[in-house]
Amino acid sequence: MLQLILSSVRFLARQGLALRGDGSDASANLIQLLRLRAEDEPCVLQWLDKSANKHTAPENQNELMAHHVLRKILKSISTSPFLAVMVDETTDKSNKEQLTLVVRWVSEDFTVSEEFLGLYCLSATNAQSIVSIMKDAFLRFQIPLAKLRGQCYDRCSTVTGAKAGVAAEIEEIEPQAVFTRYYGHSLNLSISDTIKHLPAMKDCLDRSHQSE
Repeated sequence: MLQLILSSVRFLARQGLALRGDGSDASANLIQLLRLRAEDEPCVLQWLDKSANKHTAPENQNELMAHHVLRKILKSISTSPFLAVMVDETTDKSNKEQLTLVVRWVSEDFTVSEEFLGLYCLSATNAQSIVSIMKDAFLRFQIPLAKLRGQCYDRCSTVTGAKAGVAAEIEEIEPQAVFTRYYGHSLNLSISDTIKHLPAMKDCLDRSHQSE
């Protein structure tokens, strides 16, 4: 049944069709496709009538697709002898701290690529926790830290600290991983401060945040 569900997910993805619809879960494209396939495999209906462990929940769908996409990205990254890592902290709607991990590399034809590899929950916002998550992620992705030639963060002391910051700890592991400040973050802060002085833009953003 898992193989049948995977093949159905693959079919919808190749056709550019959403796995879920705008209505209830029962009307979702994936569920309707599985019910159609039940005409050839009657046991599918019995499986869909189960109360749990059906592997068709939205969370399961996201995980199935994410692993496939991630494997494809990692295969491309593995061809590059060098790469850089970009990390930033963000807070989700439930006010939980998360770590954003992005890798930048150059292919053999000198095409520059940046890929988002995931969000990771932070138990603490100190350098040790961030470095631990980075090392764990690189280990699971089978990306050697010896490939690192650059690391990019914002101006937060947690990551830029000369003695106990993330940049310093990563340089101890790989001295050739040169630290560079994330100037895009500075630009974002500048734009945010500028918008606060424009009443129309400020009201628009405030209304957007309220609607969330």
